[in-house]
Amino acid sequence: MKIETKGDWYFGENGNMWEVGKFTQKTAEKENQDQAEFKNMTNCSDLHNCSGLRGCSGLRDCSGIRDCSWLSDCSGLSDCSGLSGCSGLKENPQLYRTKKIGSRNAQTLFYWAAGFERVVSGCFRGTTDEFEKAVKEKHGDSEHGKAYAAAIAFFRTLKRESAGV
Repeated sequence: MKIETKGDWYFGENGNMWEVGKFTQKTAEKENQDQAEFKNMTNCSDLHNCSGLRGCSGLRDCSGIRDCSWLSDCSGLSDCSGLSGCSGLKENPQLYRTKKIGSRNAQTLFYWAAGFERVVSGCFRGTTDEFEKAVKEKHGDSEHGKAYAAAIAFFRTLKRESAGV
């Protein structure tokens, strides 16, 4: 799978991107390949605990999938009425993944596409505004709060720039 470098980003053929300096080209190529291997899965109604599944644009007959609230690259889903986290997606979401930050010292994931936005950080799943509110309530102006706030600000800039605004 081909990776293209543009500025400070590696771009994969599936529309995902990795920040240069935080990821090596080799890591981006490996993740891009891993994502491609999940396409065109069928008869997968018993999938569960698959919250990190990516590259799943060909999933079909998946009405029983559960615990998968942040699937990405899900634009080709069919017969998946019970699937959560991908409703309304008409295209593969973009992804911004932070370095390890915050109280968990872990990555926070920001997904977006036309009419869709999702932040995943530990057990948190929601919009950027909901995440920002939760961070302020839990961390305030602490070191962790500032790290999350910086990631939120960067994401909003990235999202705005990717939309050509």
